[in-house]
Amino acid sequence: MSVPDTISPKPPLPDTGSPEATARYPWGVSVIICCHNSAGRLAPTLEHLLKQRDAPGLPWEVIVVDNASSDHTAATARSLWPESHPRPLKVVQEDKLGLTHARVKGLSEARYECISFVDDDNWVCPEWVQTVAETFETHPEVGMLSGRGEGVFEATPPPWFYKHQRAYVVGGVSHSAGVIAPADAYGAGMCLRRSVWDALRRIGFRFILDDRRGLALTSGGDVELMVSMSFMGWQAWYEPRLCYKHWIPRGRLTTAYIRRLYRGFGMASTVLGIYLSAGTPKARTILGYVQSSWLWRVLRNVRTLFAALLSYFVRVRRDGAFEPVLSIEWAIGAVVAVALTGPVRYQKRQKSVHRLYDTCKGLKQLWAP
Repeated sequence: MSVPDTISPKPPLPDTGSPEATARYPWGVSVIICCHNSAGRLAPTLEHLLKQRDAPGLPWEVIVVDNASSDHTAATARSLWPESHPRPLKVVQEDKLGLTHARVKGLSEARYECISFVDDDNWVCPEWVQTVAETFETHPEVGMLSGRGEGVFEATPPPWFYKHQRAYVVGGVSHSAGVIAPADAYGAGMCLRRSVWDALRRIGFRFILDDRRGLALTSGGDVELMVSMSFMGWQAWYEPRLCYKHWIPRGRLTTAYIRRLYRGFGMASTVLGIYLSAGTPKARTILGYVQSSWLWRVLRNVRTLFAALLSYFVRVRRDGAFEPVLSIEWAIGAVVAVALTGPVRYQKRQKSVHRLYDTCKGLKQLWAP
């Protein structure tokens, strides 16, 4: 695999007067691990990174973001990485709790063009780093990558697990390598181009969702980012060679946990619905505005909740089906989130996303290869 010296958006973005406008990043891979109280999980994660079989001449680094931890995450990370290792490990602090804040911090510290987010409970394959760089080099139209997860369990998974394994970022996104919808990509093992992130930030992108916050199972920041990148014309790619094992402890294999997980999905749906509808043909029609309004979303979410409750009383009492319970949790999360957002803030968020989409559409030819 040839290794370019540097890479930047092609052609260059308009100069905004800031140093970032002409930034170029060396070709290489920055692996970012966002951690909150991860001292007990980091050892196998870093051990698998230490076993990487990278291409000669391909530089890479590991950045551990200590996100408001109260344990010894930072010290543990430093102790597990040999000082003599040719690839450096750097630990940085992010005191504002939330996975989104940790990701932004990691991106600001990254040295190389290829970014790979690895969760603190993900054990990547030996060719991970090389495959990330190789795939981005081979597919210049691709701005983000998603891989394949395999579950490693502390206890035998319950019968319902494999039907809902994607909620645990386990399994494949597609049947084979190729372009996928950005919303289908996994946040675990998510990879992106640093120059695309910088371009997105320069035109005003700011996260709305905090994603995971401590023990709270909120989500959606990864989808928010990848859909925004697709506004710029970049494609998402599924690469099954990017394989990782996902450690799933006993406590996450309970019905209580997966119910909380689905409620978090429902809460993220209010914001993600705005993003996913922004580029649809009817988004700017009168009907589109009505159907994307706060009141319409409230009514739709309430209808979804009543339908889930009806299904629960019919199916659970009849055959003990588990899915209606998860549908209820998702719908409760969606109703609560849109109610707490309120019509004024909802409209502001909608205008912000539409403004981002319009800006990207007007300048798309400057970014995508």
